[in-house]
Amino acid sequence: MTMHLERGLTTLNTKKRKSKKFSKKELAKFEQLRKENNKFFTKLGLKQHVMTNEQWMKYITGKRKSKLTPRIYNDPFGRDTTYVRQGPDIPMSNKIPTNGGAKKEQMQYSGKRKLIGIGLMHKSNLVPIWDKEGAEEISKMRRN
Repeated sequence: MTMHLERGLTTLNTKKRKSKKFSKKELAKFEQLRKENNKFFTKLGLKQHVMTNEQWMKYITGKRKSKLTPRIYNDPFGRDTTYVRQGPDIPMSNKIPTNGGAKKEQMQYSGKRKLIGIGLMHKSNLVPIWDKEGAEEISKMRRN
């Protein structure tokens, strides 16, 4: 069985979803959750996160996002939570150099060795032939 679609069909759902109508039982449950949420935030001292019924319904349906910001708490065990290097400032190199390092020396033909030709060593292994001795070795299929 293949996983192809018929012509004209798509896997994208482009329809807007209708908002769901909540029953009285669900509304009562949401109201209870809102009260518990508000109680929790007032206990923590975060009065700016207490929501009205309208804000809570938008939050439940996903039309409003929470404004909670992360808070830094002291470590209960007294450990140091700062991640700052103690001591002298040492320059770190954790980046890949883009133009650093020495430039590779370009290869130039010196003229000491002259290329006689290209020989076929084995199957399609082409090797350069520099002198007469190399040509004889290749012709006898010796490898050094």
